[in-house]
Amino acid sequence: MNKIYLPPSDRTPEVVLDFVSGLFLFEGESYPQSPQIFLEPIRMQLVDWFKNSPSHPLNFQFKFDYLDSPSIKFVMDIIEEIEELNQHNKCIAVSWYYPRNSRTLKELGEEIATELSQIQMAIVAKD
Repeated sequence: MNKIYLPPSDRTPEVVLDFVSGLFLFEGESYPQSPQIFLEPIRMQLVDWFKNSPSHPLNFQFKFDYLDSPSIKFVMDIIEEIEELNQHNKCIAVSWYYPRNSRTLKELGEEIATELSQIQMAIVAKD
């Protein structure tokens, strides 16, 4: 497995899972009509890959403009997996980008950052 790319749609974000470089990007709006059908396969791909204990640095970038409740749960599940990975001495970077005018997404990023006990998450305003 080298790379998975899902282009953005009206209701789903762009998703890049680059297993070779270690870049995992989620960008755009996420309110899929069938969250389980869209989000669960992505989560399972990551979890299965994590089990192989990748040794190179990993870079997670969350650049959402909007998230519905199932998408927030998806992000929290991924954060839990990242935290578990970190316990195996991985070099992991996590960044949360939020629209400068979205207090809600900024606060969500701050809340998610508190879930990471061993990893620092950069919270960055974007234009």
